[in-house]
Amino acid sequence: MKLIIFILLGTALSACDGPHSGCNEGDGRLLKSSEKERSYLAIARDSGMYQLCSRIDARAYGEWALNPPGEQIALTRSRCYFESAIYNNNPKLCDSVKQISADDLDGSKYSPAHCRAAADSRPRKPVLAVSKRQMAGFLSDLGFAPSALVKECSDFLSSLDEGWQNELPAAAAPGATAAIRIRAIRDHLFGPFNKPRHQRPHWYCELLYDVRASPAGSIEISLRPTDEATDRFQDAAHDVYRTKLANQQLAGRVDKLPCTRSSDVPIRSSN
Repeated sequence: MKLIIFILLGTALSACDGPHSGCNEGDGRLLKSSEKERSYLAIARDSGMYQLCSRIDARAYGEWALNPPGEQIALTRSRCYFESAIYNNNPKLCDSVKQISADDLDGSKYSPAHCRAAADSRPRKPVLAVSKRQMAGFLSDLGFAPSALVKECSDFLSSLDEGWQNELPAAAAPGATAAIRIRAIRDHLFGPFNKPRHQRPHWYCELLYDVRASPAGSIEISLRPTDEATDRFQDAAHDVYRTKLANQQLAGRVDKLPCTRSSDVPIRSSN
């Protein structure tokens, strides 16, 4: 059995910026939250991955003038910790909540005391409101994106010595049907299929590479075309979110994310 690697992937997504060591801790100004900050809030709220909250600019805020009193304004980072505390049933996260009010907007609900009372209740189920685009962007920031993974996956496949073929299960023998052989090889290369996709060690390589068995019995492993690889990646990114795998495999990478940057124009002064 022969391992053949074809490189078919064309243009790839751009790589993310390098890590930053700390986030702005506030200077009395309130700056309108950015799309990325709102995305991080949504992911943390619906996955419980509170580690994301620390990457949000401390000055970022959101306002909702038509909401009931107490829910009309909040710091985005504080709301992130507030929602994560409820999801994780962890009142300790409320220590990072800071209450604000501004002009005629009341943000008293988003306080440490209200947070602790809510976090002591039953944890909330996710509402699955994060889009595939948001999750794909987030995983791209963490280094899980076609452009960032091509070399890693290529190095992984290149590191396989000839012995890997001898370790294949009997189902991968040339006499088996092509479908059974391909599944067995994917199991062996990318991790067992009896586990959820993203608990397999090299699940992301499977998204980029296609495995085929030739009539002659050789195995061809080729990179998928860019569009197909990106589509599969976005679908998988959403699966990460829906299965709450973020807490298990992704949280450790969050501290390497750059801090978000809100608008440089101050919108309000906090009280």
